[in-house]
Amino acid sequence: MKIAYFIREDFSQLISPCYYNLLPEFEKKGHEITVMNASGKFSDYDCIKVSPKKFPDYPSGAINKLEFSKACRKEIEKKDFDLVFSSAPEYLYYLNDFKIPKISMVQDDWSERMKFTPWIGGISLSKSIPLPMKSKIRQLLDIKIQKKSIEKADGVIFVNKSFAAKHAAKNKAVIPNGADFGSLRKNTKEIKQIKEKFGKEIVLFLGRLELQKNPFLFARIAEQLEHKTGAKFLMIGEGEERKSLENFIKKRGIGNIAMLGWINGMQKSSFLHASKICVLPSLFDPFPVSMIEAMYAENALVASDVGGIKDAIIHNENGLLCKNNDIDSFRNSAKLLLNHSDEARRLAKNAKKSAEKNYSIKNIAKQYLNFFEKAIK
Repeated sequence: MKIAYFIREDFSQLISPCYYNLLPEFEKKGHEITVMNASGKFSDYDCIKVSPKKFPDYPSGAINKLEFSKACRKEIEKKDFDLVFSSAPEYLYYLNDFKIPKISMVQDDWSERMKFTPWIGGISLSKSIPLPMKSKIRQLLDIKIQKKSIEKADGVIFVNKSFAAKHAAKNKAVIPNGADFGSLRKNTKEIKQIKEKFGKEIVLFLGRLELQKNPFLFARIAEQLEHKTGAKFLMIGEGEERKSLENFIKKRGIGNIAMLGWINGMQKSSFLHASKICVLPSLFDPFPVSMIEAMYAENALVASDVGGIKDAIIHNENGLLCKNNDIDSFRNSAKLLLNHSDEARRLAKNAKKSAEKNYSIKNIAKQYLNFFEKAIK
């Protein structure tokens, strides 16, 4: 298959590996990938630079996506592809009359995200318009355009079943995110150094430092367990809340927490393998890849009962689900696993089995390709 992949971002701007990890697997099966984005660069893939009109992402990022869709249309008319695959349904909006199948993954539910992400709509139309009204404008635009785009696509792949159930689509499937377990090899020397520096009882937060991921609750868990366990709480990630979080930790004098910034590659793998528990207190999360990586690295999981986490990732045998944004629920779950190592090990081993069985990127790519082939037929 000759596949055109639409993604507005440059490779260096990717927030999640879910937007990239599938492509090498498609290539291994002999499929030809051409990326269309706004920079003309995307790792080492053949890439076509698409130049949409430039609009600010606020008050509506969806308008920018529609402009990208128009620009992609002009480029795709010049090429011969068997299938268009898109990282967002809005990128397919203006391709309705093309006879080749147009498939989109859908990683985000705007109607959910906007409940927990105040920065959406936070810059924009006029200083005289109050923030709630700006957010409402953005919400109405983005939700409506996403909904219409999903209906227009020839096929849509949702990452969790609750999101899929909310949307009408001509042809849809639920396929979870996967992780590249080959990148999570153990480096025994590095793991030993991490444990010597931070101790053997490590509780890990791995994700963006933004309100959606709820990093302040993680800091509060560390604070409340500081004198009750000997654990060290480590935060890996960057984001717009970093400064506020640093001030919060300093002001409250939380001494058992360290912020390490963003870490990639083998070093990230070493921190995952060195940790005992991975905590993700997201207010909303469609299907976090960091959870899958933590499972493979044999972490006991503690996470919010939301989105794909509740739908598919955590069950009673591989981790503990906590009431969304409930400090007592999270503190008690983390404390339980820190004080009962046998139970933490049992959950961690089951988590790894679950990851290997359900979320290897090789198996996830196979499900995508099966969906593509049906769409072509």
